[in-house]
Amino acid sequence: MRSEQHRGVTDTEYRVTPSLGSGAMRYTLDGDSLIVESAKRRDRRSFALAEVARVRITCIQGIGRCELHTRGGAKLVILSRHVRGLADFVDQNVEYARFVAALHARLAVAASSARYLGGTSFGFALGVVAVVSGAAAALVVALMAGAADGIGVAKVVAPLGGALALGVPLMRAGRGQPYRPEALPEKHMPR
Repeated sequence: MRSEQHRGVTDTEYRVTPSLGSGAMRYTLDGDSLIVESAKRRDRRSFALAEVARVRITCIQGIGRCELHTRGGAKLVILSRHVRGLADFVDQNVEYARFVAALHARLAVAASSARYLGGTSFGFALGVVAVVSGAAAALVVALMAGAADGIGVAKVVAPLGGALALGVPLMRAGRGQPYRPEALPEKHMPR
């Protein structure tokens, strides 16, 4: 299965230039290994799929990202956006999705104990910031209320209530969600 737009892209092979400075990358599934070749570094590395401990897929502003973390601490990132030049991008969403699905199929067998997470923790972090900021604002208002009579309880509770109303839903929705490798969450895959 070849792509007209991108030479040599198949379900078991994926080529991308993630940024101008990084050079072309080629990812190949070879049995129970993922072979990574870098044109810039002129090297070839092999990652045993059985060593993968955690996988995270995300899609931010239409760019797919698949992160593999090994038990030894190595991290590998595969992106869906191909850079041809300054402000010249090609979305390889279809090719990326095929490759990531094939990778997950092999990981399901080779790394059965790996954790799979979809999404980022950015929303969770924003929620924590909102709750902490609201608590700090409530404390400041409460301290000011001690010095000035007439500041009502509502004025003290309002910042905290607003922060909780904003922060708690962000914390719930923002945390990475587990998924099964045979059921990739579409909301975290580029379209």
